[in-house]
Amino acid sequence: MEPFYSPLPQYSLNTDVTYHWPRQELPESVTLDSPALFVMTDLRRVPAVTIEPEAPLRSVLKKMSCEDVHLLLVTDADQRVLGLITSTEVMGEKPVRFLGQGGGTYDDILVRHIMTPRERLEVLLMEDVLKAKVGHIVATLKRAARRHALVIDVDPNTKNETIRGIISSSQIRRQLGTESDAAPLLRSSAEPDTLNA
Repeated sequence: MEPFYSPLPQYSLNTDVTYHWPRQELPESVTLDSPALFVMTDLRRVPAVTIEPEAPLRSVLKKMSCEDVHLLLVTDADQRVLGLITSTEVMGEKPVRFLGQGGGTYDDILVRHIMTPRERLEVLLMEDVLKAKVGHIVATLKRAARRHALVIDVDPNTKNETIRGIISSSQIRRQLGTESDAAPLLRSSAEPDTLNA
């Protein structure tokens, strides 16, 4: 005899219903001796914010503002990473140089014209970050004069690379607090147009 399963009750939705979104809770404050993972946005817990290469540049800052980020991964239809684009690139000299070379108006600029392509990105390995402290990350960003770092996982069997995390100097500054000796170092880092993550 087959077991009997009674159906569950069903209900109507309220008009103001939303849905759960993955969220990572990073510690509010860290020190330079805290584990580096405490300042990394883990893309296993928080969805990456992406944009397509053919999107108009004008849409980048709007998306960044809505998502409260300063970096977007540029991806194709198969979710392969083609590069990245940052708020510094959008508001810096790159758009002006692009228009100076080819003419047109700001509305003619697409993400692919300004983004930093994948082949020019420098990344950190997750296995190194797992052993590192926040101080190591601060030193890395300072030496590279970067505001962001991408962290990758490498599959030991296939050697395929996957972006696992994003580290941001502004996030580290918030967590270190304004009294930290490292906060001014991060704030005064050079911010070149081409950010290699």
